[in-house]
Amino acid sequence: MIALVATAAFFFVHLAVARRIDRTFTRNLKLSRGIAAAVLVTTGAVSLVLWWRLWPQAFLVRHDSRLEAWAVEIFAGHLLADLLWLGAGRVLSESRAARDLVLHHILGLVACVAAWWFRAGYALVGVVLVTEVLPVLTGIGAWARNRKNQALEHGMLRASLAAVALFRIPSWLFLGTTFTHALLTGAASDVHRTVAPVFYPGLLFVLVLDVYWCKSYVRLLRDFPRRGIRDVSIDPLAPLLPEEA
Repeated sequence: MIALVATAAFFFVHLAVARRIDRTFTRNLKLSRGIAAAVLVTTGAVSLVLWWRLWPQAFLVRHDSRLEAWAVEIFAGHLLADLLWLGAGRVLSESRAARDLVLHHILGLVACVAAWWFRAGYALVGVVLVTEVLPVLTGIGAWARNRKNQALEHGMLRASLAAVALFRIPSWLFLGTTFTHALLTGAASDVHRTVAPVFYPGLLFVLVLDVYWCKSYVRLLRDFPRRGIRDVSIDPLAPLLPEEA
């Protein structure tokens, strides 16, 4: 039920932004996704407070009640709404959805379904949502671009670089170290041993991706004084490919 309500709410955010702001589908998508990401970050912060006691297990435990899956359902609703809106953009405005972004969302939905099916990882999914701060900053940057506020745009680029280098990457390393410590000390449960073959490749993937983001933002910051900021792609795997001049 929460997932259905969340899907409708996030879809309404996309629709409301598109109706109120006369910009391209891509620019509006950055704004609406920024708003949605702010909800996800808040969800992650609440999850972190509620489940902080689980950090020695890397927040990965089995859950007895489906009610504890509320963060997973909110995340799934966000992913579904994004996919529906991307589909609408393709049909109504012939906007090309980044295939990597679609794949990213589908994989996220698979993770949500797996967590729901096995009744495990609700806390981990919830806590990880705090790392969704990057789309929030991108959304603010898009708003600043609409207002022709280059100082704020530049500030959001610097903040994005700091968010990746000083928050996201350390967060992944913390989870990886804690997970590994649980395995080596015998504190790991059967859930840890089951997901280990997927956890480590996934961890490596997000670390490589974030290093790529850091390099991309450094290049954008370096070029900013000469030509201003070109739009940063919503495609998480290709932030240097501009979608509009």
